[in-house]
Amino acid sequence: MNKQITFAILILILIAFAFVLLTRKTPTSYIVQEENGENIKFDNTTEFVDQEWLEDNCNCIERNRFECGFEGFEYRDDGFCHKGDTFTNPVRGCSKYNCTGEDYSYIEEKWKKD
Repeated sequence: MNKQITFAILILILIAFAFVLLTRKTPTSYIVQEENGENIKFDNTTEFVDQEWLEDNCNCIERNRFECGFEGFEYRDDGFCHKGDTFTNPVRGCSKYNCTGEDYSYIEEKWKKD
């Protein structure tokens, strides 16, 4: 091979390697506080996890949680989503996520690490 072609291939490999290193995403922190500022503690560790982080970074492995699919609706004990006099059926939302070997379950209106 020509030295220029070999050099160009080597440069392309280095650029590809640098791109992979720079775009590799690793979570730095996904533990957040509740709106009132208190942390949820289980076994002396903070375990409250942001649902948006779970949706973006984890795989849903179980759908047993009822939630309302429309903004402003609240799920009530009668099994329907209500907003004023209007009501609709709930949808099944994710109740358990797997995040690279760590499972998170929705328990008592909070995400808890299993």
